[in-house]
Amino acid sequence: MNNVAKSKKITRIVFNAFAVMVMFVILFPVLWLLRNSIIESVHVYDRPPALFFTPTPSAYVRAFYFQHLFGRMINSIIISIFATSLAVLLGSMAAYGVTRFHSPLNNYLPFGFLFLRMLPSICVLLPVFLMFTKMRMVDTYRGLVFIYAAGSVPTVIWMMWGFFKDLPREIEESAYIDGVGYFGTFIKIIIPITTPAFASVGILAFTGSWNDYIMATVLTRFRTMTLPPAVVALINNTELAWDQISAGGVVLTIPVAGLCIFAQKYFVQGLTAGAVKG
Repeated sequence: MNNVAKSKKITRIVFNAFAVMVMFVILFPVLWLLRNSIIESVHVYDRPPALFFTPTPSAYVRAFYFQHLFGRMINSIIISIFATSLAVLLGSMAAYGVTRFHSPLNNYLPFGFLFLRMLPSICVLLPVFLMFTKMRMVDTYRGLVFIYAAGSVPTVIWMMWGFFKDLPREIEESAYIDGVGYFGTFIKIIIPITTPAFASVGILAFTGSWNDYIMATVLTRFRTMTLPPAVVALINNTELAWDQISAGGVVLTIPVAGLCIFAQKYFVQGLTAGAVKG
């Protein structure tokens, strides 16, 4: 018995050590990014690298001053929130319609939307730019909100389709008997009981909008520029300021990391919902 307990203890220690090593490998680039953002620029290229130094916020001050990162961050927040809200609303309603209204195409529509999501952004970049130019939507908030929402809707439909498909219809039928219509049932019944699913697709849609670089570079100018192109703009012809670039990378990472940490419980519940059927 003691041998079995000792063997389990050793196994647990080995697995924990391996988990710590994997976590270190994953987090090391993030830690190095943070380190470069708070070190004096003259010490960024030190070899061997300095592990002990006096932190300084100078890189953040210069990055915010020269590239107006605060304004770019506000643009990213506004665009990402509106695009996420629109994508989740339209995508979830479409997924609900596919699962509740019978049609010969219902079994194929989600896969069609998933195929659309597989197309790289670069494939539609030129036609989108030409279309937005004629519609005078370049360098506008509504243009980026529209394109980001359109890019996230297929993912939302695909994921919410799986959630809605496993929901028992008896809950909705009782609402129909009480005189609640389809839209009222969706708002009052479906959304409250599928909150983790909405949190999951919302985080994915927000992350996609927040991190986008290609569309934001082509479809924005100075007025609506978002964080990703602003951070890349720190690389110029005269200098490669790694400390400022690292500061911009940290600023770009914090909101998404904070959102994932705050909504971690709902995100995990949403991803595992329906995985085990009883």
